Amino acid sequence: MLEPFVNIIDEVSDGHKIDRVFDDHEGITIHRVGYNHKYGIDLGETAAEICGHFTGRNAQYPEVAKATGGELAYTIMIGKAGVPWQCLPLSDIGHHARRWSYKTVGVAVIGDPRYVPLTNEQYWSLVDVCSIISRVLGTSSVHVKGHDELPGGMRDKTKECPGKLLSMSQLRHDVWRVMRASAEQEALRVGLSP
Repeated sequence: MLEPFVNIIDEVSDGHKIDRVFDDHEGITIHRVGYNHKYGIDLGETAAEICGHFTGRNAQYPEVAKATGGELAYTIMIGKAGVPWQCLPLSDIGHHARRWSYKTVGVAVIGDPRYVPLTNEQYWSLVDVCSIISRVLGTSSVHVKGHDELPGGMRDKTKECPGKLLSMSQLRHDVWRVMRASAEQEALRVGLSP
């Protein structure tokens, strides 16, 4: 069961707004954020802590703010307990995947699934979040990609994002199943026989 979204948009605002053109929407990009085992960087366990690094409010890792130009990267971040934090409105563009930022909504899981798998709560929250965003944006099929699956989506072509312990094919399959079940429930609600 999906936890209610926690809206922290006003709390973490970077003061910038770039309007999304919904007709150009091509899906959702999945990222990892928060802890980097390779470099020992720990940005925190909550979306608010992590956003502080992106905007430069927390200067512990200045390279993080430099990488995003002091702007927020992700629309949604999902914590290990499955809580989805909304950091940007869907109508705003976060800087998360170079040229794909304008075409996709950035969703990040907090942790490092290159080395540590997502918790069960976090995984199923991610599935539900992707399903909801897809329906809100009018997508009837599943357009969910990992950051490292996007051609030209990152400068470092060896970067694993979100990581091998998060199967993108399984995620797409589970999002499709949830979207189909939701459509079937709606069909039954309005009296359409399958």
